[in-house]
Amino acid sequence: MNETSFKPEAIGQPKVKDVRDYFPLTRFHREATEIDTDPSHPWGAVHNHETIKDDFGTIVVGECFESRDAPKGLLIAEKANDGESSSLYLDALDPLHADQVYELVTKLSVHLDHEKRHEFIRKVIEDAPKLEPGDVVAEKLGLDLLDLLPDLQEEEAVEESVCKHPIMEKFEDPKQREQFEDFILKVAQKMPEGLIQGKLDQMAEDTSFTHDLFGKNYPMFFNDSLAWVVKSREDTRADYELLRRQEPEKYAVKDMITNPVTTKAALSNVLSGMPIESLPDANRMQLGHPHAEIVELESVVGFIGEENPQGWEVSDSNGRGLDRIFDLAHEFQDGGRDVTESDPIQVTKVDGKYYISNDGRHRVAALKALGVKEAPMLVKEVVA
Repeated sequence: MNETSFKPEAIGQPKVKDVRDYFPLTRFHREATEIDTDPSHPWGAVHNHETIKDDFGTIVVGECFESRDAPKGLLIAEKANDGESSSLYLDALDPLHADQVYELVTKLSVHLDHEKRHEFIRKVIEDAPKLEPGDVVAEKLGLDLLDLLPDLQEEEAVEESVCKHPIMEKFEDPKQREQFEDFILKVAQKMPEGLIQGKLDQMAEDTSFTHDLFGKNYPMFFNDSLAWVVKSREDTRADYELLRRQEPEKYAVKDMITNPVTTKAALSNVLSGMPIESLPDANRMQLGHPHAEIVELESVVGFIGEENPQGWEVSDSNGRGLDRIFDLAHEFQDGGRDVTESDPIQVTKVDGKYYISNDGRHRVAALKALGVKEAPMLVKEVVA
């Protein structure tokens, strides 16, 4: 079954519109594709993600990458309630630039009011593709944010305290000095009167022992000064509730159990009678991105990475094997636990069979022993 197909709900199981809503990651995938209608944008490959919903519309941002050092894909989309929308996909961004754009969007946009927030995201979508190697993201895109805020001071009122501040003497490269000076002048005009001098004094002191100050740590000058602005103004108070993630849908199995468990001995007998297989060479397989699926428990046949699995008791360590499965079984039976309240059960599908690849061994063992027919899982399949 794929992520867009559905099964009739079991008796007692609340109807869920979309199986992807059982997991935060795949719920995000669904919501993002509703905001961004460009089918070429790979939202299903996103790992890191944020959603911002406000009175003006919705903003989604995500990163996708194959490994820590590989180029990153960055996706941003926004849609206003009036239907106006825009989106961006950069498919091979320098990892440092990708991280900086992601941080800028998620950390600074919560300081803006609803309409300005969407204006800012639209400017980021317009300007991010223009970034070049060596650019300082906080400077290039930070100017987009500063331009949206009204000045609180005239340039003449802050020019001397900025341009003649001792911190400027730290800059040996004239281009870097000019770049920072121009930026900090803009910052100072956006801040309440009397604050910029103290902030620059503190920055000068804090950077006295910073390693590689004008190399890899150079963006710090711009990131910190942007934070001064949004944290000092009355009209840029942060609303972090915007980043609160919606809880996934619950999948309770209390009314789906056909083989209740009463004792550990009875459970052990059931588990020992269940056939088990392994998939020891899964690391050599090229797997796709995870998708949500309602999986028949009968098709989950074993684990990944064990050549000779001992059985469905998972472990013979005290408290981790049969004891843990017995506790889970009772929680499922009593309705005190649902399948999706902790980390997703993750499986790999090969030739129609499912192998538990990461989290979920104890839960699957308990569900199978209880006679539950199916449960939502995150599935990876072999890429041809």
